[in-house]
Amino acid sequence: MRVVVPVLTAMCLVNAAYAAEPIKKIPVAAQNQDTEATAQVIVKYKEGVVTAQGASGPGGTRIFTVDADEADAFAARLRFRPEVEEVALDLIVRNPPMPSQPFKVPSSMRSAGVIPANAPTDPGFVNQISWEPPGEAKEGVQNLLAGYLASEQVRKLRVGVLDSGFYPVSDIDYAGGYNLSALGGDYGPEYLESEVDPSCTDPHGTAVAGIIGATTNNGVGIAGILDAELIATRVLSCGSGILSDTALGIRWLAGDPTVTQAPPLSEPVDIINASLGSPVSSCPFYLQDAIDYAHRKGILVVVAAGNESADASEYTPANCQNVIAVGSVNERGEPSDFSNHGDAVDLAALGELVATINLEGEVSRWYGTSFASPLVAGAAGLLKQANPALTPDELRNELVATSRPFPEPQTAGSAEDEPVEETPITLGAGIADSGKSVENVISQLDQLRPEIRPALDAIERCNREAYLANAPAGMDYSRLFEVTATNVELASEDEFYAIFRSTETGDKVLLKQARETRFLVRDVNPDREQLWFDVCDSEGRACRYGKSLPM
Repeated sequence: MRVVVPVLTAMCLVNAAYAAEPIKKIPVAAQNQDTEATAQVIVKYKEGVVTAQGASGPGGTRIFTVDADEADAFAARLRFRPEVEEVALDLIVRNPPMPSQPFKVPSSMRSAGVIPANAPTDPGFVNQISWEPPGEAKEGVQNLLAGYLASEQVRKLRVGVLDSGFYPVSDIDYAGGYNLSALGGDYGPEYLESEVDPSCTDPHGTAVAGIIGATTNNGVGIAGILDAELIATRVLSCGSGILSDTALGIRWLAGDPTVTQAPPLSEPVDIINASLGSPVSSCPFYLQDAIDYAHRKGILVVVAAGNESADASEYTPANCQNVIAVGSVNERGEPSDFSNHGDAVDLAALGELVATINLEGEVSRWYGTSFASPLVAGAAGLLKQANPALTPDELRNELVATSRPFPEPQTAGSAEDEPVEETPITLGAGIADSGKSVENVISQLDQLRPEIRPALDAIERCNREAYLANAPAGMDYSRLFEVTATNVELASEDEFYAIFRSTETGDKVLLKQARETRFLVRDVNPDREQLWFDVCDSEGRACRYGKSLPM
């Protein structure tokens, strides 16, 4: 009998090291005399080439299942075929090994520090170091409270979490999810670990999801960075899986119609977090293609750099293009000794004593780049709330440009008391600072907002009494306003300046469209009504800023 997808019975060991070989290498314990180990070879054909095999998989790929001992030779033969563009073996992928075990925070150990009056009221907030402002001996924090308070939300973001270990806890309201891990079972709608694999008690996905989107101000647990719709995407089985499922999960979250293994989402997500990795020196084409697809759809992919104290360029997806790879620092801003590093890392965030929740919904502290990554994903989400028009590249650039420099490294003295410089560990541009990044984006938006003033205040209309005395029937000049939009240029003939009014239900009604930079809007009262500006198509849709800019 041949096992179509390898079954790894030891996969629930969350702290096991990464497998250094492709999936064809299966632990002996997972096999018996009646089974034969197999490997998956993933093939991408050249565009327009018709083959007998066809290309029916996600992104135009085809997956061949072959005997493990024949996988390398089979892949080598395919590479020489003229119709083949790319060939790669599937790989084992895991959550990064835990540098230290998480632990529950008893109420007696919780911080007694001063909490700002405008902070979230969740009982675990006192332990969320990353929300604090930077200061002496606290350069590793993300200043999240400042970003959280400054970023206005008009629509909920959608965030996909690629992981396993999702548990039903009162502090997380999953908007949906799916099991896309073929390891040890079949794809299916049940994504909670307690339903798919009751023997597994690893809540890694719950901890990651809690950092991003735990329900805030509900009197339990912690404060989530975003009031987001969380899509739990189970691409691992109790912490381990195959890399092609990670690529599949990215495509599913991005709305790729070639994904047939799960029903399509109602709409794609805005941000994807992937706290997982596989040791391989280059990003496999099928994973890079999936990330590129999401990138083209305007979706930011944030990934953990890894916890092997190694060069992140030797681990995927940290070494893929079009991702933000996040390293770990401690509260003081010093690089964590376990964090992967190097040029593949974009920036760093707190990865030690990160407060989130466990499978029982209790406040706990966690270690690793797995938990630095969702801090950056949440910080990016606050930027996306402030300006939904930001592209993945713009989000990355904002986070990098506003990151804080790392504190100066300490030097050690020699026997003669001469300072000895230590080789610095590279963790990207700096330490993510949500307060600075949101402030910068809002400042940019303020420059884009048009000027609005009463129409009769214009110099050329200074004879107010004459205008008022000769007002046409039904014209109320006190509700006639002039809009000047000189800081935003129309990019094409299909774009129009647009003014919207908020309704009592929170919806927006289109009041006026124009192609001139200066135009009049009637029947409004800016002192009592919320008005919005945007650049949209002729029907007031497909707007540039997604949520319109408040005027």
